[in-house]
Amino acid sequence: MTLLRVEHLTKQFGGLKALDDVSFELEQGSILGLIGPNGAGKTTLFHCINGTLRATSGKVIWKEKDITSLKSFQIARRGIVRSYQVVQPFQGMTTLQNAMVGAFCKTNHYQEAESIALEALKKVRLDHKSDVAARYLNLGERKKLEIAKALSTQPELLLLDEVMAGLNTREVLEMLEIIRSLRANGITILLIEHIMEAIMNISDYIMVLSFGKKIAEGSPQSISQNPQVIEAYFGAEE
Repeated sequence: MTLLRVEHLTKQFGGLKALDDVSFELEQGSILGLIGPNGAGKTTLFHCINGTLRATSGKVIWKEKDITSLKSFQIARRGIVRSYQVVQPFQGMTTLQNAMVGAFCKTNHYQEAESIALEALKKVRLDHKSDVAARYLNLGERKKLEIAKALSTQPELLLLDEVMAGLNTREVLEMLEIIRSLRANGITILLIEHIMEAIMNISDYIMVLSFGKKIAEGSPQSISQNPQVIEAYFGAEE
């Protein structure tokens, strides 16, 4: 079943096209890896999907309904939530209280929000730090908390923006395990990542952006051997 369909999405900032006629489909239960050089338009695509930015043209279709013009909170309530590359928890609040913020997207009851948030922390292996102030978490733990905040909204589609950036090898392997477990529990994932070994290992298929355009899409193996993708990353051979 196709959960998300992006049709001819374009985002223009003055004379710059950050996204240029991008189209793709995302199947329920899959992991789609999104790669491309810095400035390729990956995060802008996330912004347009979750309503942070309004696309210049094109459509975002969620479960066969056009959500292109909806606001972020409306899209979140429909089941699409994202994490952010730069993690910014509420420093003075506990880990649990941070995660509870997302839970209030679906409930107005404190105890229910607390229960939802604690379950989200368990899914990212951070429940043992539930009473710790967020300011005392290390980078790896803050990355987990960022995902837990998103999970507390009880999403069907999770947009993950470089959740492994800055992590050591052990933390990357643990994050891969967490992402796999989320998919096993029914969450569909769209993932931006620059750690090639990680994203090639976990993705069912890969989409590549370069200068705002989709230049390739396919299996991790086919993408790793695609001359156009290699040129986008390393430049043309003289």
